[in-house]
Amino acid sequence: MQQVPLLKGSLACFECRQFKDYDGSDHFILLGLLELVSTLKGVPLTFSQGRYIDPDLQPYNDIL
Repeated sequence: MQQVPLLKGSLACFECRQFKDYDGSDHFILLGLLELVSTLKGVPLTFSQGRYIDPDLQPYNDIL
């Protein structure tokens, strides 16, 4: 894989190879093939219903 910029402290990283792109009029839609996944343990940053939540304090099934 090529060297790609990573956000320090990220719990997950997905490296993809560009597969296809589509013209979406005022934007492009890019499809990628997953090449590599890496993960770390930790509490994820979770955004749901217009706000950030702590999944340890509010279980996922409470927000779905």
